Amino acid sequence: MPRTVRQNLGDGSWVDMWVVCDSTTCHLFSTDTNGRLYRSQTRLADFPNGMGEPVVALQEPSGGGLLDGAAVYRVEGG
Repeated sequence: MPRTVRQNLGDGSWVDMWVVCDSTTCHLFSTDTNGRLYRSQTRLADFPNGMGEPVVALQEPSGGGLLDGAAVYRVEGG
């Protein structure tokens, strides 16, 4: 478990991981049950290895409004 997740997890759970890639980078998104969405990334050429330390990409202050099971998509031309 990455340090950033371990420091924020408390009594929660680290759940729901998914990957979105573009032509150069793969992003690993995950959530915890405390209202945080994490993102880490690696070069496409290094995937599935080399994921960097995740950052908190979104956080719900009350912990209950951002639910696990979120999804992130890339829109063509976006």
